[in-house]
Amino acid sequence: MIGLMLMLTMSASPLLRQTFDDGTPGWIAGGKGGSLRVAREAADVKNGTGALAFDYTIGAGMAIAALPLRGVDTAHLGAIRFWVKTDMPTALAVVLSEKKPGGNYTAICWSTGNTWQQVELKPSDFSLSDGPNDPADPDGKLDVDALENIGLLDMNSFFGARVDPNSPFVVEPHAGKHTLFVDDFELWTGSAYAAKDPLVVDDFSSPQLQWLTRGGAELRAENGGMRAIYQMPEEQSIFLLRNLSHVDLRGKEWLAFDVSSEQPVELIMTFEMRAPGRPQGARYNASIEVEGGGKVHHREVLLSVFGDGQGELPPIQWDKLKNFSIVDVTAQTQHGTGKNSLWIGNIRAVDGKADQ
Repeated sequence: MIGLMLMLTMSASPLLRQTFDDGTPGWIAGGKGGSLRVAREAADVKNGTGALAFDYTIGAGMAIAALPLRGVDTAHLGAIRFWVKTDMPTALAVVLSEKKPGGNYTAICWSTGNTWQQVELKPSDFSLSDGPNDPADPDGKLDVDALENIGLLDMNSFFGARVDPNSPFVVEPHAGKHTLFVDDFELWTGSAYAAKDPLVVDDFSSPQLQWLTRGGAELRAENGGMRAIYQMPEEQSIFLLRNLSHVDLRGKEWLAFDVSSEQPVELIMTFEMRAPGRPQGARYNASIEVEGGGKVHHREVLLSVFGDGQGELPPIQWDKLKNFSIVDVTAQTQHGTGKNSLWIGNIRAVDGKADQ
């Protein structure tokens, strides 16, 4: 890591640095139910004497902390770096908004709650937000020289406070007042992390997890992968999701990954396609079983087996992927319950099946 940081120092330069010791320069609270202040308590400051505190209320409407980029030349933006702390485990969205007629681009990072987490995001980590209420982007690609705003929000603010009691997935309610803290916010012309390989779903090389769960699981980075610890509830599933950007699996035959589980589990892996203007695209599933015991296994699944089980979906456009999810359906299919610890790492497409 020291070598990487030295390379960053030598090959990159800062476009913007904010310590928040003297205020909240340029930041505004957008949406509903949000406000900004400078935090001074030692536990709420990572470095120096102040940090940005964003207070918001889940259930009052979507609230976002935004930084207009007036006077900042982002044409050579290579990385967004900052420290963040939330008052609960949650997924954060970092949103880059282009000047009109451009679109919005989003990257997700997981915060374990009540501890400082370093975040570094490259432009290649951001994917186009193309839902029914998102602006269309004429060229469909992130133009860093046309950026207008950077925004931070808790994904629970986006989802709202309502919890469907009939949901097949575990969803934790988080209604009420919350705070996220940000310190040492920087824009750089380069990154300490390698450019994204289009064949990689996630190699877990970034300092933060780029996954989300709506509830029921403790997520943390561990041994070059992601550890999820959860209670398998009756008749519900644990849902883990990662947005995909710049992923192109065309021409590859297998999806490879490393996995371990304390309990025997059945997992559903799903690729969702992009569907501009619609809330959800076509979803292609594959089921795998993982034995218990906690031993790490290398697994490879044919990409051709991903489907809807009915043969009714059109062929997958492997360059049009929107997200990838993993769902533990053991409690629903096998009525298994109890605590489990699932680890997964190095998810990528490969040419041929490795020797087992």
